[in-house]
Amino acid sequence: MKQQILTLIHSGFIIFTTMSNSSKLITSVFLITLLFQVGCKKKNLVSLSIEFLSVEKGSYLKSVYFINDSIGFTCGGKRDDEGYIFKTTDGGVSWVKTTPFKPSCMYAIHFINDTVGFAGGDFLYLLTTTDGGDNWTHYPYGSDDLPFHEQNRPAIKDFSFNSNGIGYFVGGENYNKGVIYRTLDYGLTWAFDTLQQEIFSVYTTVNLSWSAGFGYIGKTNTGSGFAQQSLTNDVFTGIVELNDNSIIAISHTGGIYKSTDSGSSWTSIHKKKGVFSKSVSYNAISFQGSKGVIIADNTILISYDYGNEWKEVDFTSYDKLTAISSLNNSIFVTTEGGDLLKFEF
Repeated sequence: MKQQILTLIHSGFIIFTTMSNSSKLITSVFLITLLFQVGCKKKNLVSLSIEFLSVEKGSYLKSVYFINDSIGFTCGGKRDDEGYIFKTTDGGVSWVKTTPFKPSCMYAIHFINDTVGFAGGDFLYLLTTTDGGDNWTHYPYGSDDLPFHEQNRPAIKDFSFNSNGIGYFVGGENYNKGVIYRTLDYGLTWAFDTLQQEIFSVYTTVNLSWSAGFGYIGKTNTGSGFAQQSLTNDVFTGIVELNDNSIIAISHTGGIYKSTDSGSSWTSIHKKKGVFSKSVSYNAISFQGSKGVIIADNTILISYDYGNEWKEVDFTSYDKLTAISSLNNSIFVTTEGGDLLKFEF
């Protein structure tokens, strides 16, 4: 970064010498602003010890879930090609890969206990396991269980369950053709609703559930249909409810929004942009108590105060960060290129 700044200043000096006085003033203000932004950014970075572990290079990882400190799962693959599920029993040091699932890239994975889990991919491809992820079975949809023609079925993007067996999986296609599937019996049977908007995220508690997608935040008394909330002016990629009953949603354009009145009103508490005002995409969010983590394409943000203030971690990834799993104080983050990042905070 220092070398880049010096190069920019050097190049600016060459241009500066040939400018008029008014242009020199504008350029000076620009360079001072740039140096100030970079300097402030560096000053506010948080240092964390991050461990890098390899799953499989080029595996296009899209979701991660750890049951305990040792056993975890991640999934991915190429769209319209084949998908994989990986399992570790040693905290991410080594991984075993399933046989490929064709023609379905796997986007989401979730476990409700040590043995029962779900994974989802393209074309509403739903897999279940009852033996801790050693074997996976394609869910047998009935004739009335699928909302679209086989070639136009959306991808499953996220799962969430509460402790009473009520759960959801959500998805969509090309920002539309949204679906929300609901179970009341730990995933034995499913019913669905369709939406005009693609849904990227779902979060379920004992009393309320939340969904987030393209211009859409939904809320339900857990077990019934979702009602759209007032916040609609962004592409929402993640949503969580905190243990203080506040709700935080993140967006594809670098927005962080918070509600403290069960979704009736929302406050924009953060809007991330780069030095040249390029939007930064937030891809996933996770909270444990008052502590939260957000991953962007190449950066990590953390909060220690229920999401009221966020700081960047002193870290830059040259690979896209795709998903988060949190367990106790441990955070697991996957990359599109096939790596797992592990840290505590």
